[in-house]
Amino acid sequence: MQLPVSKAFVQAKIERDKEIQDIFRGKSDKFLMIVGPCSADNEKSVLDYIERLYKIQEQVEEKILIIPRIYTNKPRTTGEGYKGMLHQPDPLEKRIWKLELKQCGQCM
Repeated sequence: MQLPVSKAFVQAKIERDKEIQDIFRGKSDKFLMIVGPCSADNEKSVLDYIERLYKIQEQVEEKILIIPRIYTNKPRTTGEGYKGMLHQPDPLEKRIWKLELKQCGQCM
């Protein structure tokens, strides 16, 4: 599924990609800093984190390019645990489903 984005967003992406390429190719003296948690499972916390990084980026934009690395697709556990924001936005969803199954088993 693709979501529509504005022309301004597309242009900003093109400019950011070029800035990153220039750093990798040595055309820019900026330091590239990729930062972020291993995984994220709370939308509000992710947005707060991005806002904080943006404020820091504004202060160091002449010397450092900060790229947030936030992996919302990674499960925080393996097996039966919470599957992560992308696959299971509501961490209680699976627990509720299991509880319903257990309840149904008791009714039979």
